[in-house]
Amino acid sequence: MIFYIDSDDEVDVAIQSMLKCKGCFAVDTETTSLDVFEAKLLLLQVGVENNTYVFNAVKLSRLGEVVDTIIKTDRTCIAHNAKYDSKIIMATLGKEIKNWYDTMYIEVMLNAGIGKKFYSLAHLVEKYCGVELDKDVRMNFIEKVDGEFTQEEILYAANDVIYLPEIMKKQLVLSSEAKELDIVDIESRLIAPVASMEFNGITLDRKAWDGILMEAKALANVNEKTLMDMLMPHLDFNGFYSATHACEFLNIPIKTKRERTELDTIQSKEMIEKVVRKLFSPTSNKQIKKLLEYIYGIELGGVGKKAINDLAHTTDVDTSILENLIEFRMAKKKVTTYGTKFLEHINPITGRVHAQFHNIGTDTGRFSSSKPNMQNIPRDELYRQAFVARPGYKIIGIDYSQQEYRLAGALSGEIAIINAYIEGLDMHTATASILFGVSAKDVTKEQRNYGKTINFAIIYGTSAWGLSNNMKITMEKAEETMEAFFAGYPRLAKFKDTVEEKILDMGYSITALGRRRYNKVAPLFGTPKERSAFYARVKREGFNHIIQGTAADITKLAMLNIAENNPYDNELRMLLQVHDEVICEAREDIAEEAYLYIQEQMIDAEQPFLGSIPAVADGYISDSWEKA
Repeated sequence: MIFYIDSDDEVDVAIQSMLKCKGCFAVDTETTSLDVFEAKLLLLQVGVENNTYVFNAVKLSRLGEVVDTIIKTDRTCIAHNAKYDSKIIMATLGKEIKNWYDTMYIEVMLNAGIGKKFYSLAHLVEKYCGVELDKDVRMNFIEKVDGEFTQEEILYAANDVIYLPEIMKKQLVLSSEAKELDIVDIESRLIAPVASMEFNGITLDRKAWDGILMEAKALANVNEKTLMDMLMPHLDFNGFYSATHACEFLNIPIKTKRERTELDTIQSKEMIEKVVRKLFSPTSNKQIKKLLEYIYGIELGGVGKKAINDLAHTTDVDTSILENLIEFRMAKKKVTTYGTKFLEHINPITGRVHAQFHNIGTDTGRFSSSKPNMQNIPRDELYRQAFVARPGYKIIGIDYSQQEYRLAGALSGEIAIINAYIEGLDMHTATASILFGVSAKDVTKEQRNYGKTINFAIIYGTSAWGLSNNMKITMEKAEETMEAFFAGYPRLAKFKDTVEEKILDMGYSITALGRRRYNKVAPLFGTPKERSAFYARVKREGFNHIIQGTAADITKLAMLNIAENNPYDNELRMLLQVHDEVICEAREDIAEEAYLYIQEQMIDAEQPFLGSIPAVADGYISDSWEKA
């Protein structure tokens, strides 16, 4: 039955009726906006057993008591996109529900590798319950202010919770069959701390950001001039009979008839060059592609980062143009992506940046981030220094040391890696020692950097061709390097070969905790080369999932440790998660103590997976998101 409650006098009866029912609560909210700080809470829906309670949040002053009841019972709360509902309840009622189950995230988990990163409630209701929901009514709530709801709107709201228990039941059957119940537990417990992390946000210093933008613009302008000075001499301007001809050749747009007429009159070599210098845009893919094809005399499939790197590796001529193009693009991206527009992410109500963190944002189980992507902020210290602690607080940043490489050693049982870590050796130096045939003490800085690159390239499943391409070395040298690497780490080599074959046999790869990533379905192959490339990618991605996915699971366990064991209450709060790094904010007088607490929780999460390899997590205490 559906019960609509819009009077405080009816709240007690509703609460008692809810408490008499057994089982999980299904929870949803209807609001006026997706921005939780601007949104007005209109309805709170709670489903339990066969009853659904729709509470009018506009008219009720006792809604907090309803939420308190849900919290005190400690029952699982099922929701779809639970973080949103969690943050709405925090923003409007100041209360935090912690025991969530999110049908959306579990569906993403169940289809990792072959599914989507988002599933609508309507999709899941149709899939698991065979019912087609009409979601058009949702738009009615956007401008709702009077607190009066039609029967259609109340029924729509009720339907958003009615089917959730059935979806959860069937998802749990699938999770059990896949032996992923431990992952379900992690992802469910993680909802509350991640919702809180998004709700907390982080402060961005506007003045510092403006200063960074000015420097970025100046650098981009210098890079652009340098690039143009390198590009233009390669053009034979004698080959153009007018500026119009040059513009059309280089795909420079001519916007008006009048402009075309003016360009037709420009016919001297010197003037045509001036026009091209003024109108040519190195940020235009069409224009830069045409000019590079002209310079290098080959047809390009594209001019993305990979295509430019491939071109730089395969061409026999001077590649300084391509190197400068990459530098220019990097500088330009800092201006466009991290310029004035980025300041729009500062919430006008809180004065902080509230990014979204997607718990299963990648197929490996790693987080991703958006609006804005805080995991992609340039590592340039100036950018991170602009994100600052609140007055009276400190930023604490701690990350794992060589997390994935330690895991590779532990999971494979590679004695050379295990012993190196036990002895406190630097693994990149150890690898360089193997590759260059010198003792560890004689490894140079350049050799260590080479060893570091090789370590990560091979852990991520690179091929000899990939190593050759990325390191700008010959195929022969790449093959020799890989042979030397695996000769130095024979157990890792055997482990890699064995699990890659199992991945093909099973149809999925699996982390140490049981998180699956399914292989994509093989398409019809046109050639043996296509077939070989497809299965090589499947093995590479699958092996990467075992290492990277286990690392992601460990970091999630660390976040749960930090949140669930937190002895400092709201004086220690998580702000950001960047792969193997956790960034928190702590009251200044407890910062040292909180640092040790976070470090301990992170090590405790990782050590059980490493065996005799010691877990290491280090960081800093600072006024900003950057070590002082």
